[in-house]
Amino acid sequence: MMKCTILGCGRYQITSNYNSTGNLITTHQIKLVLDFGRGNLHALTQLGYTVNDIDVICISHTHPDHVADLLAFFQAHFIDYKRGLTTRQLHIIGPSGIRRWFSTIASLVQEDLGYQPVLYEAPTRPIIIGDVSITTASVQHNVPALGYRISCDQKTVMYSGDTGYTDQLFKLAHNADVAILECSNAPDQTSEFHLNPQACGEIASSANVRQLVLTHYGGTERIPELQRETGKYFSGILTVAEELLSFNL
Repeated sequence: MMKCTILGCGRYQITSNYNSTGNLITTHQIKLVLDFGRGNLHALTQLGYTVNDIDVICISHTHPDHVADLLAFFQAHFIDYKRGLTTRQLHIIGPSGIRRWFSTIASLVQEDLGYQPVLYEAPTRPIIIGDVSITTASVQHNVPALGYRISCDQKTVMYSGDTGYTDQLFKLAHNADVAILECSNAPDQTSEFHLNPQACGEIASSANVRQLVLTHYGGTERIPELQRETGKYFSGILTVAEELLSFNL
């Protein structure tokens, strides 16, 4: 069984009532995060997990609203590993430049980790970790960025990260049980680096997605609009992400 939980669905704005973007996937063998933005560490602890429960970190891109809580994550993990409180070693997957980014973050932590995490930079082949297969593809953003396809026991979750409209999204989302798509833009707004409700609905419909989850949309006041406008283009199960909302696959 695979379970997906929303850790945050906001954007860059600093607010008191919602976190920026991140997701948790759990299977029988591993626990994996897809981005880990502001507030995600608290959400993880609300679910009863600690940083030492996580096996894999998948990073779509390194804008702060997608990675902000990883600095504190790494500090806790580095210290606990050095003290023998955990033996779990991390796998980190990310776009071009992720090795340099991790080196910078590790230097800011100012703690010796004691091992070298397994780093995958813009992988072009599926990665197998435990009972999970992870496939990535470059997507369209203003910095190097990846979309993800996570599969386990014939179930699949797709995650877009931040991106504009690109053919890679259709490939990643093909026949997915759940597609988590960013929906930063308003219905009448188009841009090179983000999606709007029409684009999300069209991608999910064309890719034969069973359930579409909209994330990275900003304030909760947008929810009625997102449901109404996306529903014009997608007739499957439509969900607007909320913190700690879970899906069993």
